[in-house]
Amino acid sequence: MNQKPRVKTVNLEAEPELRVRVTARHVLDDEIRVDMFLHRKQPDLNGKRPIDLAQTEEGARKVETLLWSIQADKRL
Repeated sequence: MNQKPRVKTVNLEAEPELRVRVTARHVLDDEIRVDMFLHRKQPDLNGKRPIDLAQTEEGARKVETLLWSIQADKRL
């Protein structure tokens, strides 16, 4: 009897911090850069740390907007 491993699914809409981390990994493509970005005060976020803002849905959306603008700038 072979049992398939259980895969835990996560609703990213319900987990704003996790969603921000996933987006940051996609955009920054490096764990060290992700950690630095999330834990340093960002001028574009009124001097707040993204990790702190990511605790709420509204804050997470602000961080995601910044991350997507970084992604867009990389493509120019």
